[in-house]
Amino acid sequence: MANKATATSAARAPKGTNAAGSTTAHKSNKIYCYIGPNIRGYWHTGQVFRGERDDLLKECAQLVKKYPLVKTLLVPGESLAVARLKVREPGTGHYANYQKLKNELQDEARDRAEKEAANA
Repeated sequence: MANKATATSAARAPKGTNAAGSTTAHKSNKIYCYIGPNIRGYWHTGQVFRGERDDLLKECAQLVKKYPLVKTLLVPGESLAVARLKVREPGTGHYANYQKLKNELQDEARDRAEKEAANA
């Protein structure tokens, strides 16, 4: 049930805005979905985007620069069903990239918590 809610959150953004709140004129009806782990303050699993892939990646250039693996976990709507299965199947590229990104995010969170604990 939670997946349905998160998958449609981008669709709830006001008309003419994307999930991040910036206004864009969408010239394309292509749909992309992020199948990676939640990235606090940026994207969440199942987030849906409309537009051209290159335009979406340009809008989120800061995120892509910090976490280049997100590019591999942003999949077109027509291949979403297969990609969601592959992200859970060990030995596939989607699985490997998901795990690498998840571990990177966990390491960052752990480092941040240690710094906060040391400063307290």
